[in-house]
Amino acid sequence: MSFFWILPGWLFFAALGFGATALTLRAARRAAIIDVPNERSSHSVPTPRGGGLSIVAILSASLSVAFFSVDHTGGSSVLFAWFLAGIFLAAFSLIDDVRPVSALIRLPLQLITAAAVLWTVGGWPVLELPGMPSLAWGAFGWLLLLFWIVGLANVYNFMDGIDGIAGTQAVVAGLGWALAGYWVNDTALMWLGLAISGSAGGFLVLNWAPAKIFMGDVGSAFAGFAFAVFPLLAHHRNPEISLTVWLACAVLFVWPFLFDGAYTLLHRLYRRENILQAHRSHLYQRLVISGLRHPPVTLLYGALALVSWPLAALWLRGTLGIFPFSLILLLCLACGLALIVKFQENRARTKRDQRRK
Repeated sequence: MSFFWILPGWLFFAALGFGATALTLRAARRAAIIDVPNERSSHSVPTPRGGGLSIVAILSASLSVAFFSVDHTGGSSVLFAWFLAGIFLAAFSLIDDVRPVSALIRLPLQLITAAAVLWTVGGWPVLELPGMPSLAWGAFGWLLLLFWIVGLANVYNFMDGIDGIAGTQAVVAGLGWALAGYWVNDTALMWLGLAISGSAGGFLVLNWAPAKIFMGDVGSAFAGFAFAVFPLLAHHRNPEISLTVWLACAVLFVWPFLFDGAYTLLHRLYRRENILQAHRSHLYQRLVISGLRHPPVTLLYGALALVSWPLAALWLRGTLGIFPFSLILLLCLACGLALIVKFQENRARTKRDQRRK
């Protein structure tokens, strides 16, 4: 497997992604699947949604190819479970795009989807960090994985709120998984990473500001689900590397979304807000409200996600001390992001006060 296949492979999937998104755009217009602006929106023009269906189609097709012709070294059961569960999740997410579905219905369906995958995987029985004693935690690890899959699917969905941000994160995280596959000499993992990254890149052509189509729940929930399942497949195919290390890579590849989602949730709980109600409280939304345009905010989050690549490589090599180093570095970057938001909001407030005078 040559490193030089990565760029041609990515461009191939990007071309497929652009073509599929263009077809989806036409279908969404004909079916009147339109996102109409409201007081919770970050856009002002009615825009078709559901463009993430192209990512679903391309990654699902790639999973099928991997199951029938690429996979020969393990993980076939996880591939099959991922394919079926992903299609199921994408189907009811697409229904949500057409006609909003209550969270009280979506959440049980997401839990069933995650449980079906975990039934195949078998849980996370042991916590193994480089240079630290192993910790057997049994059923607790299974519950953590359930929370991880459902949580990331929802966080990714919540973060799909401005032009390009969810697609850019998918490009970076997918390429991260492609590189991980290259580092451990796993062809299937590399090509699946390229499939989701490249298809997201093709989607971005039509989703970049000003967006002609939005990803929608069908794409954002599916992408979050896919990135949550990647480490489970990687471990089954490469069991010599602990599941803890693969999960650490998964967290690193999407850490800006995880931090923003967790910070916003805790902030809303602290303010005793209804966390099931639509809002514009995410850090990226606050940056847009403070006056920044969508592209700079999207590029900021993409740049923060790029830090994950070298960190993931060190985790996969079993580098001693990588856990505290990663934690400290990400905490510093997360604090920096929060400070940028505060600075921008104070700056916007000062300008408003000056205009009033």
